[in-house]
Amino acid sequence: MKIVAATASMALMLTAGSALAQENVLFNPGWESTSNPSPFQGWSGFGNVFRETSAAISGGFGAKLFGNFAAVQNFSGLTQDLPAGPNQTWTITASAKHLSTDAMTGGNRLVIKFDYVDSSGTVLGSSEETTLLTALSPTDTVLSGTATGTTPEGTAFVRAAIVFIQESDFAGGAANVDDVQVSSSLPVTPPLINGGFETRGPSRWNQFNFAGRSTILPRTGTAGAVTGGLSNGGFNLSGIFQDVQASAGQTWTGSAFVQNLGLLNPLTGEDWAVLNIEWKDSANNTISFVSVDAVRASTPLNEWIPVTVSGTAPEGTVSARLVALYFQPAIGGAPQPPGQVFWDDFSMTLTPAGCSVADVTGIGGPPAGPDGLLTGDDFNSFISAFAAGDLLADITGIGGPPSSPDGLITGDDFNAFISAFAAGCP
Repeated sequence: MKIVAATASMALMLTAGSALAQENVLFNPGWESTSNPSPFQGWSGFGNVFRETSAAISGGFGAKLFGNFAAVQNFSGLTQDLPAGPNQTWTITASAKHLSTDAMTGGNRLVIKFDYVDSSGTVLGSSEETTLLTALSPTDTVLSGTATGTTPEGTAFVRAAIVFIQESDFAGGAANVDDVQVSSSLPVTPPLINGGFETRGPSRWNQFNFAGRSTILPRTGTAGAVTGGLSNGGFNLSGIFQDVQASAGQTWTGSAFVQNLGLLNPLTGEDWAVLNIEWKDSANNTISFVSVDAVRASTPLNEWIPVTVSGTAPEGTVSARLVALYFQPAIGGAPQPPGQVFWDDFSMTLTPAGCSVADVTGIGGPPAGPDGLLTGDDFNSFISAFAAGDLLADITGIGGPPSSPDGLITGDDFNAFISAFAAGCP
């Protein structure tokens, strides 16, 4: 009866919040963070493109681009793909310079633009180019420019592109670019791209060992993902992951659905899978991580199970990596029985600064992540999770805030939620 009474009284205290605004939707816009094998984390590069300290306009790094010295017109560049739809206005801005010690000559030029890409990866068209630099531009001088375009029908992604164009004149010199910004007429762009693996086109997903896209009985749409064991006799690990830009003090929530499919190599023995968020520094080292169990051999078969992991980024964080991992322990050196699990509908959401720990879900409830609003969905989801002992209700540690979640569901979690929900989001 006390919980029912609380539900009734809390329903009168619902407060509206505002969704997080996000001006620059690019990941790693100034190339301050790196990764392996590509030094341009979150970007795709082609031709002669290098991450250099001498190219920086602000921060510690910028991008240096120059031609391929071919007998035909040729290109070097960097691109990043962002979710989009038809009839949206997109803007890209960048700053660039060429140095007197390596000045551009001949017909060399540096441009910015957008390509419009459909769900199969086909380029539908491009925006007008804006030229940032030519051989006639003053050296050792920072110049900025902006390109704008409107997406056509069929657009699923926009591709922000920075391109160095060298004519067939073998002209020397390099362009240096930094501080790229992309914005759109959309509300906040979802940080995670292609969370349901519906498209074969642009994606920031990475995979290793036995992991990848799967069309076997997806939860929604036509595809999902699979991770599994190598069955090679030794301990092995497989996974899929995607990075989003993050910073210290931010609270991120990763969500997915996972299934132990009885029809195809269900888990056996000690095999298990987890969903993690890893906090990465500017050198792409893991500072720390948070983890939740997703599925084990004892997990019921043929059920899509929601999994959620949440944590606050520590000092030094420049990106957050959502990771679905499959562990296969060794069993005396003999090949292990095959095992695999299926995933779908990943999401990664940022709890807006100033919002409270009571923002545990989004509209409609799990697996939606926190959305910067406190609604009845947050209240009802917390109460259900608390009653079931689900980790969604683990919002603090022993003694209450500012203690971090500790993997236990206690009265401290309940009291902290009620107080935070009553206080609302500013």
